[in-house]
Amino acid sequence: MSVWARNRRALAQQALSHLDHDDYLNISRSMLLFGAEVRELRLRRSLSQRRLAELAGLRENYIGMVERGECNISLIAVVALARALHVKPAKLMAPIR
Repeated sequence: MSVWARNRRALAQQALSHLDHDDYLNISRSMLLFGAEVRELRLRRSLSQRRLAELAGLRENYIGMVERGECNISLIAVVALARALHVKPAKLMAPIR
């Protein structure tokens, strides 16, 4: 793992350290719901993860991590995915309540 990745992971853990268990579960659930929406829209458009990554200007392995709810996606990446999928960013967030 690169120094950059370790630092980013440490910052994410620090940001979540003040949350109680219920808050942490809600964030994890939101990441899973967001990822499932991305995957569903990608499959509806018959796109591979590789092709979606190319269209959005992201890395293929990052698309997989997003779809599995394994990463806290940035707003820039949300907008890039929405554009690549021809939807508004709010559509990607719709399942999150």
